[in-house]
Amino acid sequence: MKESKKPPIIHKLKYFERFDRPTPDVFHRIYFNLTKPYLKDKKVLNIGCWTGNYETMFKNEDCRVIGLDLDFKALKIAKEANPHCLFLASDALDLPFKQNSFDVVTLFTVLEHIPKGTEERLFEQINRVLKRDGLFIITTPHYELMGNILDVTYWLIGHRHYKVESLKKMLNNNGFTVERLLLKGRFWSNFSIPFFYLFKYLFKMNIYRNKFVENLLKAEYAKEGYRDIFLVLRKR
Repeated sequence: MKESKKPPIIHKLKYFERFDRPTPDVFHRIYFNLTKPYLKDKKVLNIGCWTGNYETMFKNEDCRVIGLDLDFKALKIAKEANPHCLFLASDALDLPFKQNSFDVVTLFTVLEHIPKGTEERLFEQINRVLKRDGLFIITTPHYELMGNILDVTYWLIGHRHYKVESLKKMLNNNGFTVERLLLKGRFWSNFSIPFFYLFKYLFKMNIYRNKFVENLLKAEYAKEGYRDIFLVLRKR
């Protein structure tokens, strides 16, 4: 009998040389501004780093960042752009680190890509590599009507959106306590999603690097919203 193939860890992203530059877009800047207060003098693991856009913003910061991803092309770009950081290719569901290795673990819009039903396995791994009282910072799409309708990947490839209470329950079951919960993004962030994919696949352009779009979304994310869940959790 043939051994069954291991399911993919993520919905495989297609690397586009012109599109996937290490230059941060508006969401990398938003995540950086939200997380910066928690990272000073810390050892940080960023899971799902792709081409190192988030890491690019740490060149003048007092913390050590390790980026983790599966795509070798993306990691090559990340390494070239960020000699101040370390990058590794690894499965997020089997992290190659000892217990208590990091002060902070970040997971930005990655949870919705891993195989369905493996979320708690990932949370267990993150808890293992975090130091006692370490922080886990996560962003993921919120299960809400407008976002569900406009996110084309929700319909095409099963890009999951999460309800706050069910996500908190999974995290609590795996040793985390919520310290901060925000809901961010409104109409424009939802409305931009189909245009993001249209420009990505037709023109190899990232509309989230456009100044007009950036200013629109920065103003929207400065307020309370409903599209994205932003959580800061502490290891118990």
